[in-house]
Parts: sequence; C-alpha cells; structure tokens
Amino acid sequence: MNATIISIGTEILLGEITDTNAVYISKMLALYGINVYKRITVGDNAERFKRILNMEYADCDIIITTGGLGPTADDLSKEAACEYFDVPMIFHKDIYDDICGYFERSGKAMSQNNKKQAYLPKDCTVMYNPNGTAPGFILEKQNKTLIMFPGPPKEMIPMFESYAIPYFEKISNQRVFTKNILTYGISESEADKKLGTITDFFPEITYATYAYTGMVRVRLGIKFDRDKHSPILEKAVEKAVELIGGKYVYSTDAPDMQTALVELLKANNITVSTAESCTGGLISKLITDVSGASTVFECGICSYSNRIKSGVLNVSEDILSEYGAVSHQTAIQMAENVRNIVGSDIALSVTGLAGPQGDERKPVGLVYIGISSKRGTFSKEFNFCRGRIRTRDDIRILSANAAFALAIDEIKSIKY
Repeated sequence: MNATIISIGTEILLGEITDTNAVYISKMLALYGINVYKRITVGDNAERFKRILNMEYADCDIIITTGGLGPTADDLSKEAACEYFDVPMIFHKDIYDDICGYFERSGKAMSQNNKKQAYLPKDCTVMYNPNGTAPGFILEKQNKTLIMFPGPPKEMIPMFESYAIPYFEKISNQRVFTKNILTYGISESEADKKLGTITDFFPEITYATYAYTGMVRVRLGIKFDRDKHSPILEKAVEKAVELIGGKYVYSTDAPDMQTALVELLKANNITVSTAESCTGGLISKLITDVSGASTVFECGICSYSNRIKSGVLNVSEDILSEYGAVSHQTAIQMAENVRNIVGSDIALSVTGLAGPQGDERKPVGLVYIGISSKRGTFSKEFNFCRGRIRTRDDIRILSANAAFALAIDEIKSIKY
C-alpha cells in the first residue's frame, strides 16, 4: 500500500515555515506498514493541486494532505479535491456551530468567510477539530483514499491520532517494528561494512545507517502481521551489536547520546554536574532536554571567561597563566572542582577553541574534556578539525557527544 504526502502552502515553498507535518506523518505511516511513495510541496493553487492528484493516484492508494483548509480566498484545496472526484460539497450545521462556539470562547469576532469551512465533500468521514476552525475529512472514492488535514501541527496531530490511526488500523494488518542502535567512535561506512552480513543471519531484517555529528545510528526493522510476535528483531539486535563491536555501542534504545547518559545515570542512581567553556552550556541544555533529567542532573556552570574559571570554579590562576584555559590541566581542575562544589557523583568539563581564532600551537577544534568521579579525574584531548573544516556549531556538538561518551564509559567502568 503506497501513500503520497502533499504539503499545501505557498509559505512552505517560500521557506517561511518549516514543514514538520510531513515528517510526523511519514513516521506514523511507517509504523502501519504503509509505504511513503513520495512527499510533495505545492503552493496555494487549485489547478496545480488537481494535476498532482491526477499524477499521484497513478501510483498511490492513499493521498494525505496538510494545509489549504482555511477560510481565506486562497484556501481552495478542498474545493479542488471535490472537483477532481466530481462530488458536491455539503453544509454541516454541527461544524458551523462548532466554529461559532470556537470564536465565542476566544472572544473574537467571526468572519463570514469562516462559514465555508463548514462545507465538506458529500459522503466523507468528518474529522472534527477541537483546536481550530478547519475540520478535516477522509474521502474514499473510486478505490482511492484522500485524507485532508489542516496545516497547524497543534491541530493536525490530535486529529491524526483521533481519526487517521483508527483508519489505518482498519485497512492495514501489517506493522513495522524497529530498534535503534546508537554508536560512537565508528564511522558510518565502517558500521555499514561490519553490518553487511546481518541479512545472511536474518533475511527478514532490513537495516540502515544514519550519520550524525559525532555518532552513527543504526536502524533495524522487520514487518509482520500485528497479531503476531517474533523474537527475530531482538536476536538481530544482539547480532548487530556483535558485528559492530560492543565497544562502539552506547545504547540499543536511546535516540541520542544524552538520553543514553541520562538513562544510565538513573539506572545507577547517580548524579552529574558540568563545567563548560567552549560549549557555552550546550551539554547542560542537552541533558535537561531529556525527560526525567531532574533526578540526576545537579548543576551546570558556564565558565566562559577565565575570571569565572578562577573565581567560581577555583581553577588555579597559575594553571591558567602557565598552561592556558585550553589545556589538560584546566579541564581537570574544572571537572574536579565543580564535582566538589556541587557534590555530584561525577562531573564533566569542556574547554577548547570553537573558532574562528586559533594558531598552530592551539588550533581551532582543539578541545579538552575532563571527567571526575570517585576513582579520580582525568582529561582527554580531541582535535575535531583535523583534516576537515568544521563550524563552531559542529565543534560544540562534537564536544558534547564526546563528553557523553566519556561519561557513559566511566559509569560502566565503576560499580556504584
């Protein structure tokens, strides 16, 4: 079963807004074994939209659209769809009453233009919108399905969950089950090479590798009927970890390094603190992005200047004078001192040159990451720009992921 996703809106074509709807819908369709054949963006133009419907239904069973259901003159997608399928539009008084009530609750005057949103194709399944004025609908006609959603994600997502998911459960018996393996310290090409034989052991499995800044995610997937359960995926994960090499694998569940770290901290009932310079608080931010981080994250000190390094973190002024802020010695004192100040079980520190200034002795991309725990304190040197050009953001993200990897390795090596 193939589906095409059409995002409608001139503002998307102009780059004025980011189309997050298509990403969400793609992920949801994959869960129900529906192949996303194509994703298309079209402006607010009825004739173009009808031409796209004609082309896409040659290859697809389902077309899902977002946008174009508003009250303004350029919102003509619904009307164009009715013309394409040769069905009339029917006025729904209950929807009109809902729209009136929406405006009454918000204390705003309703334009007469909003009345057109209460007109929907004859014989469609109405998708009510408690979060806005534009209802959606599901229209099954000529052995094809059209599902039209409003554009705002806060309206589209609840509607999708309430109406589209039950519909897909009815028409598709297949489910796609996936597992993610998070790796660090191995390139995407090397990970792909090591995984090359996994389908010899598990022919039903599909896999793909995705390179991120400083890490590689491996996705394993299998498709089967929803009423069945198979241990194949779990066994395939075990084999994949063996093929890649356990030292490179940081999680078989977490989507990113910070989540893997937070989950490990929670599992061991230990806390972490941070002292950051070149990352400017990014490590603290990423950790606290993870739900439940408040139980394990104690404190983050952003010590961008030497005055704060010495005055708040108690880094020796002699160390700063002799070795500089970007050095093993400074990273060690930053990690050790923030751990002592805060009283956390472990502490991370980062100091380096994110650019653009640097020299031959201390080039851009040179970063020292310190870690302090009950077994002592050490730092590790990284040169993230060796042989390639990196942006400031690249260096900061690479530093953060390297810090998370060091922390995970340290926790695994100690019995708390």
